[in-house]
Amino acid sequence: MRVLVLAVLAGCSDFGFHPTVDVDDASPHVDVFPAELVFGVRRTDQVHREVFTVRNKGNANLTIEGLDLTAFDFELSGVEEGSQVVVPGASVDVEVAYAPTPGSEAYGVVVVRSDDPLAPEVPVYLTGAAAVPDLFIEPTLHDFGEVGVTCPIEEPLRLINQGGDPLVIQSVTQVGEAFGVSLPELPVTIEPGEWIEGALVFTPQEAEDWAGRLEVVSNDPDGLGVAGQVGVGVPIATRSEEFMVPTDPPVDILFAIDQSGSMADDAEALADNFTAFIELITTVTSAWSVAVVTDDDGCFDTWIDERTPNYEAEFAYAVKIRTGPGAFQPPGEGDDTERLLTIARNALVEGAKDCNAGFVRENVTTHVVLVSDERDQSAESPEALVEQMRSVAPRLVASAVAGDLPSGCETADPGTGYDEAVALTGGAFLSICGAWGSHIEDLAAVSLDSAYRFGLVGVPVAETITVTVEGAEIATGWVYDEANNELVMAAPLPIGAVVVVTYAESTDCQP
Repeated sequence: MRVLVLAVLAGCSDFGFHPTVDVDDASPHVDVFPAELVFGVRRTDQVHREVFTVRNKGNANLTIEGLDLTAFDFELSGVEEGSQVVVPGASVDVEVAYAPTPGSEAYGVVVVRSDDPLAPEVPVYLTGAAAVPDLFIEPTLHDFGEVGVTCPIEEPLRLINQGGDPLVIQSVTQVGEAFGVSLPELPVTIEPGEWIEGALVFTPQEAEDWAGRLEVVSNDPDGLGVAGQVGVGVPIATRSEEFMVPTDPPVDILFAIDQSGSMADDAEALADNFTAFIELITTVTSAWSVAVVTDDDGCFDTWIDERTPNYEAEFAYAVKIRTGPGAFQPPGEGDDTERLLTIARNALVEGAKDCNAGFVRENVTTHVVLVSDERDQSAESPEALVEQMRSVAPRLVASAVAGDLPSGCETADPGTGYDEAVALTGGAFLSICGAWGSHIEDLAAVSLDSAYRFGLVGVPVAETITVTVEGAEIATGWVYDEANNELVMAAPLPIGAVVVVTYAESTDCQP
């Protein structure tokens, strides 16, 4: 292409300047500037525009008879068809548009033809080049050093666009059994000068040398991007801790009930099923404590345990809604009755200082059950209210019995707000639109699943934890609570059973 263009430009002497022509002072004189438009290196996903000017410096009208373009990737923009007259002292701007073809350089010429007797043809030369994306992988080679067997170690990873055109990362593959990679969802476009971040992961499974390779497929014209990793797996020590399943692990449950009139049937159903609920709880423990709150100030309507006389009746009276002429209106008929997250916060945070003092027990999960056929209408966000409750009850779990998401049902609006609290705390979101039988089992299960919590002395690498009950390893039925450094076992477990937790400590992963 370059040879062709040079040949075209070499013929420009034919555009010619003829200083011997005798022209009187009444002639038009064309002045074209600049003589060259240099677009430089430009992005391929944009159209770039530059302007040259044709001025009449003579004393008679100048007629621009035509603009002849010989070029690749260039176009004239906004040019009038046919001839154009320019009066003395006036000028006309000509816009040239450049749409780069990826991976190429562009050359061209525009010839301005006019009735200037001295310069009937004047060239304007055009040059440009397409920008290219340029992938840089950081680090290009990383040595993880010695890492404990089964210990996952991470190294920050950046995919950087050092070029001038958008870089499209199409796929990333990590080769090497002990290595992994974490990145945002692909494909992804990276603008010039920007990057995306991820992580390289090294998890040696044996005590030996390991090598890996990261392969990045993109639109970088240089082709496949490659970065290397090496590391050595070394044996590590493990810690074992032994626990015994206690008798009667404590369980604390708070029911927050919407007291609006539309809730009468649901409150009745909850009261009718409470006996079944407690029977499920007592299969594991007798150290349960249950409270009900409906009032704006958060003070409990009732607070019962297995020692409370006739506790089923106490619970039923607290949750039922009394309506009709002359009926007693419970305190829960307040401004916040459809703001159960606010009421629960008041019960745990403010009430703990006075009317509800002693309900939240140290190192015990507090299971808050929110029952409403409306969305939560609290002024504060679910996240803020959950954080406030956690300041008093660090092991908070919130469950909700509320309207189906996203549209609710005939008898309930969607339980928005409550679903957020459930997601933040790992509780259960149950439908208020159906029968209550299964709900009682589910709510009891959530309460009991946090009953067995074993605090660990060391800080484990989560991926290395193994758990045995009476000598038999179990792969499910437990989770590691990193925030509290505890192993949480699902109920039921045999009373007196020996639980052994074995793990590698985080300090042992890199000797």
